[in-house]
Amino acid sequence: VALDIETGERALRRRLEGARVAENSHLARGLGALLEAIREEGPRGSGWDEKGFRKGCEAVRRHLQAHVRRFSRRRPGRIHQGWAVNEIFRTLPEAGIFVSDVCHASYWAWKLTPAPHVASFQHSGVWSGMGFGLPAAAAAKLCHPERPVVAMVGDGGLWMSLADFPTLVRQGLSVVLVVMNDAHFGMVRQFQLEDFGRTFEDRTPVQDFAALAEAMGGLGLRVDSPARFVPALRRGLASDRPCILDLKCAHDDPYPDWSTVADRLPRPR
Repeated sequence: VALDIETGERALRRRLEGARVAENSHLARGLGALLEAIREEGPRGSGWDEKGFRKGCEAVRRHLQAHVRRFSRRRPGRIHQGWAVNEIFRTLPEAGIFVSDVCHASYWAWKLTPAPHVASFQHSGVWSGMGFGLPAAAAAKLCHPERPVVAMVGDGGLWMSLADFPTLVRQGLSVVLVVMNDAHFGMVRQFQLEDFGRTFEDRTPVQDFAALAEAMGGLGLRVDSPARFVPALRRGLASDRPCILDLKCAHDDPYPDWSTVADRLPRPR
């Protein structure tokens, strides 16, 4: 396994010349043993404090939840994306599986998500693959049909995989897709503002995703106020059809304040 930052044909040729062929099972066993050792002892010489880190994560979660509550009190009736993420966690049963696509709200999901069981939280990771939410939710339901599955997707990300929604209907995969419908590519908009001070082509077509779900044989629910969200989510979880919750939310909610978050995590000793 090689990690480097070289690019180009010359670097590729150099890597190929030094390559060795190995049986994948040997690599898998070796990585498994390494991960088990880290789990039991921590990285050697790192001063890793797992209990302290977990306490720090809980402190971060409480801090962000308080931020969302303050924001919601200042702007009543408005659906804050971080608030919606937190309500999903509060409503989803402990055995449930939460899938996060890459979208504006995923910044909240990464920090607010508890993961009490294996596969409780699914995300595309550093690859930032928009469109991940719907197919990942389908895979989660196929692997764990007895567990409720909720996927949080942005409207931009859902457009990248919406054509597979009829597959959920045909296969009887009763997952719930919560669409953060703010009519924008939220992350793109944020990056443009940070780098250039203005935005360009950051809007998405305004659509009624609930109507699209019904047209394709699923359950479609529109949510335009905080009071209607949790009842709609519970209705979707109880349905035997795949469901789209079309959640009308604002596109200009601020991201979490990372400077205050970092101070709540312990440093290696």
